[in-house]
Order: sequence, then structure tokens, then C-alpha cells
Amino acid sequence: MKKSILFIFILSSFTTFAQLEKTTFWEVSGKDLKTPSYLFGTMHSICKDKYRLPTKVSEAITKSKVLFIEIDFNDVLNDFKATYSLLNKAGKPLNMYFTYNENIKIKQILKKKLRVNYDRFQNLSPSVLEDWLLSTSVNCKSVSYESELMKIAGKSKIRIASLETFEEHFATDSAYTNKEAVENIKEMLKKDYQSEVVTHFQKMSDQYFRQDIQKIYNDFVAYHKSKNNLKFVDAILDTRNKAWIPRIEKSMKNGKSFFAFGAAHLGGENGVINLLRKQGYSVKPLYN
Repeated sequence: MKKSILFIFILSSFTTFAQLEKTTFWEVSGKDLKTPSYLFGTMHSICKDKYRLPTKVSEAITKSKVLFIEIDFNDVLNDFKATYSLLNKAGKPLNMYFTYNENIKIKQILKKKLRVNYDRFQNLSPSVLEDWLLSTSVNCKSVSYESELMKIAGKSKIRIASLETFEEHFATDSAYTNKEAVENIKEMLKKDYQSEVVTHFQKMSDQYFRQDIQKIYNDFVAYHKSKNNLKFVDAILDTRNKAWIPRIEKSMKNGKSFFAFGAAHLGGENGVINLLRKQGYSVKPLYN
């Protein structure tokens, strides 16, 4: 879920296996399953006026025994660990990473856009600051698909669970250093980059609603390849996808389950769809 997943839409031609159908909603059946389960690719953040959820998706949630998301931050223990993870383990104040003029600009942006006092958060990690600045680049009120799906599950008294532990979810931090976060922030402070971020966010939204999950994956890989950071692709997608499969299988065997995670996890050779098919399941598209 972290780092650049919102800003990844650059053309690419990675195709190592058959192209997937254009939909974010999939049904899993076959093998030894008594009832089908569902996969749904999300966007972790989207402008509220563009948010929409097909009726068949919400109906599938209400008919399921459990809704799995990447990680449930409503869990008290996860919330506590998340608070600790925000701190900069290097023990270096944020303002020590930037020039005087850069710090002034950061302070102004945070105060104007988020009403945050930069001076009071000097013990946070650069990656947190990067997330905050990215959020200020999009001029709209945003919502999270995961939060909306959880509301549906809550109203129907459907159990909500996490696909991974907190430690697994943020293991990607080991593939993303303070130095890389600081470099990105310095780029963000340039006027042209702010405009570029808005453009990428718009492209991402358009791509998502075209439901071309293979291209979403391809563009993610292309972006990080252009940054010479393919290790991040393995950390945030491939490694996590492979860890999810046995957990997905276990839940499906216990009854109808609904799995929601970032759409980039669906595509690719090591995407959830392909990995489940390799395990002998039938994974078919459900068009919205």
C-alpha cells in the first residue's frame, strides 16, 4: 500500500504471459471449494466525487463470511504499531535533511494544506513526510475503497480480517530508504513536479476505471524500473502476493470469502490471479 502506488502510470510493454481481462472483480472457484470466493482490486485513495462501487461488488461482500483487506488499522494493536512506525529510527530531525529554503517551503505547504505544524513533527520519518506532501498534491477530498468496503461489511455484520501482519505490511520500508524518501521530497518541492503528481493521479484514476489491471501492473513495474528500484516491486507486490496465497486458500476452504487489495496485486506473473490459477483454481472475470 505504501510509496508511489498512487503515482505510477508510465507506458510499458511488459507481457510475460496471457493478457488478463479488463475488470477489477474476479470469482475464484473449483479445486476443493464448496462455494466461490471473490477478489476485488482497489484504489487506496480516490477523489470522493469519482468513487463508485458496482452493486454486484457490494452484494458479494454481504453474502460472504469474511472481508479480507491488506491490513485493518482499526485493530488496536495495529494502530499502536502504526504510531511507532511513524518515527524516524535514525534519530535525525526532519529539518536536518533539507536546506533552509526547502524547510520553509515544507512548513508553508503543511500549514496551508493540512493545518500541520511542521516544527512539532521533527521526529517523524522522511517517508511519512513524503506521504503527507503527496496527499497535498491532489486537490480533492479523497476516500479509501477499503474504508467504504469495511462500512458495507460492518452494516451486514461481516467479519473483517487482515491478509497480513503489521510487520509484513510495512516490510517494504526495508526496500525504501530515508535517502530515497528525501530525494523524492526534494523533487516534490519543485513546481513542475507538483503539476506532474496531479497529472499522474488523474491518469491513475482513469486507468483504474478502465479496469485494465494488466496495464496497472505493467506501469507500476515500468515506473520503478525507470527509478532503478525493482527491489521495491518485489517487496511490495511479489513477496506479499506469494505470502497471501496460502491464507487466501485457507479462508476460501472455510467458506465464501471476499478479498480486497490494491489493483496492482492482481496482474503480473506473480499476481494473485496467476498464482491462484497455478494452484489449480478457476479464476474468472466478473465484469462490472
